[in-house]
Amino acid sequence: MNTTLLVGLVIVVLLLGGGMYFSRNSEEGGALQPVPAQNEGSSEVIADGSSTILSDSSSTSPRIHQVTLKDFAFVPASLTIIPGDTVVWMNEDSVSHTVTSNSGKELTSSLFGKGETYEHTFTTAGTFSYHCIHHRTMRGTIVVR
Repeated sequence: MNTTLLVGLVIVVLLLGGGMYFSRNSEEGGALQPVPAQNEGSSEVIADGSSTILSDSSSTSPRIHQVTLKDFAFVPASLTIIPGDTVVWMNEDSVSHTVTSNSGKELTSSLFGKGETYEHTFTTAGTFSYHCIHHRTMRGTIVVR
């Protein structure tokens, strides 16, 4: 066999073998390929090529939301959720607070102190305004859509 032909075949084999290596390597975590989001909503491509939903307004899965009681305020003061979602209020103030509906019906926590929580699952749509009975300037709203 001709030496030039043999060298040419070796080069072709190396190139094909190398191409297969890089192709296989990219499937095993080498070069990243974007992965389209599986659900509607905003998504983010993670370093390993997977994606995660950041917000999905079409989702009907119940979620847990947190409102922090800090510096005599509800943070966030307004929160929009869907039916079935749960809101957990976490008191980070050094004094006790309540979560009490302005209408007196939906939210009726007892006093809870620093590090304690109150939670409520909202099952019906509507706007639920609330306050702390001891600190009337503390006001919040949950909108259930």
